[in-house]
Amino acid sequence: MPVKKVCPCCGAVFQCRHDNILLCHCATVKLDSLQRAYIKEHFPDCLCHDCLKKIQEGELACKANLSCTDGVGEVTDRLSGDM
Repeated sequence: MPVKKVCPCCGAVFQCRHDNILLCHCATVKLDSLQRAYIKEHFPDCLCHDCLKKIQEGELACKANLSCTDGVGEVTDRLSGDM
């Protein structure tokens, strides 16, 4: 049975399908191990689909993805060598 949750990142309400993970929205967003570790370390519960996509695409600055930040929260140019 789906569980109603509130995204700890943006506050959106969404349905979690922990009872059948293949039907859950999170199963459609492929994250690398650093992105998953960042989420686990910084958020106490599941994130909504939009926030997962933003982390996947580098739109949310995350210290785990050095291609989108300089490691202290500042967004950097992905093509520059200033990482």
